[in-house]
Amino acid sequence: MTLSQAVSERHSCRTYTGEPLAANQTEALSAQIAGYNETEGLSMRVVEDASAAFHGFKSYGMFKGVRTVIQLACGTRDPHGKEKLGYYGELTVLTATAMGLGTCWVAGSYGRKDDAFQCAEGFETACVLAVGFCYGAGQRPSP
Repeated sequence: MTLSQAVSERHSCRTYTGEPLAANQTEALSAQIAGYNETEGLSMRVVEDASAAFHGFKSYGMFKGVRTVIQLACGTRDPHGKEKLGYYGELTVLTATAMGLGTCWVAGSYGRKDDAFQCAEGFETACVLAVGFCYGAGQRPSP
């Protein structure tokens, strides 16, 4: 699937199976975001087990079965940091969709202070992307 095709296939997924990503999926996403980090001065990364950060939240848009997330962090002094995170985060979403994974942007329904989301000095986490296998028939995008 191309990224252009992924635009039509992509949908938000809030309920995941809890299965870990395959090693090649994690490696491909990590390699992609490492390039964005290097060229744009971002601090995006795959967090393979962030499930504890999603426990105990009972609000609109509750998430279930989240295991893997992509932390989106930018420099606190970068005036365009959050804009860059939006652009490169969406490219990452489309890449994950093309791999047959479900995704969802998450800005408030997770434990922001969880140890999994610590940043280097001078960086702050803006949000995370839940990524994984959608639960339920017909919810998993086609590869």
